[in-house]
Amino acid sequence: MELQAVLEDAGFTVGEAKVYLALSASGESKVGSIIKTSGISRSKAYDILERLIRKRVVSKVEKKSVFWYQALPPNSLLNLVKAKEKQLHREREHLQKALPQLANATLAHPPFA
Repeated sequence: MELQAVLEDAGFTVGEAKVYLALSASGESKVGSIIKTSGISRSKAYDILERLIRKRVVSKVEKKSVFWYQALPPNSLLNLVKAKEKQLHREREHLQKALPQLANATLAHPPFA
């Protein structure tokens, strides 16, 4: 499977996947080289980089008033999956707790009656 598709399956947008792969290939980079390598427009690049930073898969460092970006090690991507697993677990627990109430509500007001 293509790496970009793997990242998209993990929850990345197309742009996020392209930027992450560009950073992975180039190491520490300024926005200009990220734009060239990824093919992302300048107007979208900063937003995408900030989203990847919030996802904790990219870091940003300021050197001499210039921001440099770097992809974090690939194992940081597993944190995204772990976060999704936690969210799904919470949702399952909430739904399981609500099932008796939902069942009672359905019995009191049968659908399509």
